[in-house]
Amino acid sequence: MKVNTPPAHIGIDFDDTITVNPAMWLAIIEIMQKNGHPVTIVTIRHKNDPSNPEIEEFANLAGIPYVATEGKQKAAFMDAEGRHVDIWIDDSPSLIPAGKELKGTLLGCLRAGEPVDPEREIDATFIVNTKDKTFQA
Repeated sequence: MKVNTPPAHIGIDFDDTITVNPAMWLAIIEIMQKNGHPVTIVTIRHKNDPSNPEIEEFANLAGIPYVATEGKQKAAFMDAEGRHVDIWIDDSPSLIPAGKELKGTLLGCLRAGEPVDPEREIDATFIVNTKDKTFQA
């Protein structure tokens, strides 16, 4: 089966994704690149994180760039940099969407009746209005 689609920019998380099995990810990244897909490591780490040399070493070995988002949501950061990612691979997908996309996630959680974690401090109040109900968390 031959698929004729344009190359997709693939963003891969490092911590607890690539680090689970670096040799496997090297092989997967090589396959992605051979199929024309640009690949970038995208981490929520800060640029001055003392463990970044580990990412740099892997990125150099794989022949791909890496981006540290300085604790910002990954999709919004990459879009602001003009490097839109089409496909994400991440063990913590909640770190990917831009803020505007999180509203739908929050609404789904509220509709499912998920309780707010009383152990976690919440520094903002969310109010989501829908046609039939107002949710507050």
